[in-house]
Amino acid sequence: MLIAEEYTGEAPIVVMPTAGDRVRVYTLHGSAAVEGENPAALATWPLAEPGWRISLPCGAVDLDEARAALGSYPHFEVRDLTEGIATVSAVSQQGASERVVIDYTELERS
Repeated sequence: MLIAEEYTGEAPIVVMPTAGDRVRVYTLHGSAAVEGENPAALATWPLAEPGWRISLPCGAVDLDEARAALGSYPHFEVRDLTEGIATVSAVSQQGASERVVIDYTELERS
């Protein structure tokens, strides 16, 4: 649904492994999808270790439906495509107080 609604054309799907670089998946839509050349193979290494997450972009009108559909899958999160990506999983923050968490290792990456 998220690809069909072309939300992934506005913001990437992001695979966040427990260690290493994030993988951003961009999709083509319309005539660009038909004319797309040299599709890249998706790597499976980011999912080799436990604790990985996948962040999916979604428009505001479909957020509740998409979150409900994926609610029982803790490795997947659905975000408003106009917002950035959290560096700490909401799952790992259950029970935490409302506070800003800064991932300094992300700030130091080039």
